[in-house]
Parts: sequence; structure tokens; C-alpha cells
Amino acid sequence: MELTIISRVKFHLRTIQYSIGNWGLLGLLMLVATAVLYLTLSLPQGRQLHSVDATYAKLSIQNAQAVKQQAPQKSLSSEAFLKQFPNVAQKDESLKTIFSIAERNTLLLGTGKYETLTKVSGETVFYQITFPLKGSYPQIKQFLATTLSHLPNAALSQLLLHHSSESSNQIEADVILTLYFNKSA
Repeated sequence: MELTIISRVKFHLRTIQYSIGNWGLLGLLMLVATAVLYLTLSLPQGRQLHSVDATYAKLSIQNAQAVKQQAPQKSLSSEAFLKQFPNVAQKDESLKTIFSIAERNTLLLGTGKYETLTKVSGETVFYQITFPLKGSYPQIKQFLATTLSHLPNAALSQLLLHHSSESSNQIEADVILTLYFNKSA
């Protein structure tokens, strides 16, 4: 019986070959091969995508439930928020921290401009530091990340980067940091 099936398939292929020609048969075989290849490659990826979608849906539901279960946080009054800042007497320690971080990252810290601004309410003191840095991009990036993590009262107000020359990987950066301090003792 297998011989009859194989012989029938051969007969139909020869009939198709005769009616569409050798090139047509080649094109038809290429279409069939392409369809088989597409199905063998896309079905596993489709299953994987469906699995990822299901996992994402589960995690979204769990996250929504966790958010609902969390107790609402108390909002801080502005006075309590301002009391979290370090005292203005710790200004010099903050500057020493910035210089030591620059030194650890082997950055050239140029002469800067330092000015003190006091808020109208008189409770908060803004200390703005403008200074140039010279080093590689990773060094400057590491310096800023370390500074902002070690000094939670610091904010990066401005950052300008420019190459000192085409052949060098050295970057010149103009940095403006703002340090916030509590004026009351």
C-alpha cells in the first residue's frame, strides 16, 4: 500500500511539473520549505511569548495586591521635611566629602565658585558649587553617582560635558551642585 501512495505522489508531482514547468516546481518547493521553516521557528517562540505574557500577568496581579496591602504613608509637613536636612554647620564636611570623592576617582577638580543663597523663609540654606572637572566619562559619571549617594542633601543642578580634544578620551565637565542645609540649630 505504501508503494501505491508513493507512486501516486510521484505521479501528481510529475503532473504538476509538467503543467507548471521545472522553475514553477522549484518555486513551489521553496514556498513549502519556507512555510515549514517558518512554522518550526515561530511556534516555539509563540509558546515562549505566551508563557512570558502569563508570567507578566501574574506579576502584575501580585504587584497590584501588594500595593493595596501597603499602609498609606504619612505625608511630611514642610517643617519636618526641612528638619531632615543637615545643619548648615556641616557645610565644610560636605565640601571635604566632595573633594575626597573626586580624589578617589582620580579627577582633576578645578577651582570653582561657591556661593550661599538663603531662602526667603530663612529655614533653608542653598549652597551652590560650580566647578570644572577633567577626566574620562566613566570617572565623571562615577564621581556624580557617588557624590549624590553620599550626600543626600545634594542635587545636580547643571552638567555640561565637552571633549577637550578629538584624540583624547578626556572630557571637560562643568558641574553645578546645590547642597541644601537646615539653618536652625
